[in-house]
Amino acid sequence: MALIENIECDINEETTFRIADECCTKIQTVYESENREFSRENYIVYFTYFVFVENAAIALTPKIIDTMENILAGRVGMGDKLDTFAAKRISVDYMRRFTDLAGEELTTESIERIVLNIESEFDMPEGSKSAVTLVELTIEIFNTINDRFRNANSCSL
Repeated sequence: MALIENIECDINEETTFRIADECCTKIQTVYESENREFSRENYIVYFTYFVFVENAAIALTPKIIDTMENILAGRVGMGDKLDTFAAKRISVDYMRRFTDLAGEELTTESIERIVLNIESEFDMPEGSKSAVTLVELTIEIFNTINDRFRNANSCSL
């Protein structure tokens, strides 16, 4: 068991968190290279998106998704109960929005719809690499997620 934001996580929850958090760090690097601020709101939306993608790739359990929302809320809320509650609420709302935008299954078109929706919400400047990076990270998750979970579970035996 790992402890993330004071929440006990099993190996699958820890792996889910690590993937989403690493992807957020990569997006944050793009933002910083473009002299854009990467705010708590950005982290909430991108983290939720990456958990959404992981769920589309391997069908996470409802418990894992709830744990990710709680970790995210704790991390963004930084001890403030109202901020923690708001962060979880925002994450749940975005998960629903992404599901609505994806439709029946995650396809190239639905990924494009979601990415453009996220980037338009954050006023992506012309020439920004964040949308391309987001698509690349989506593909990377789909291509590597089974191995990451398999390796994490084999290491825990």
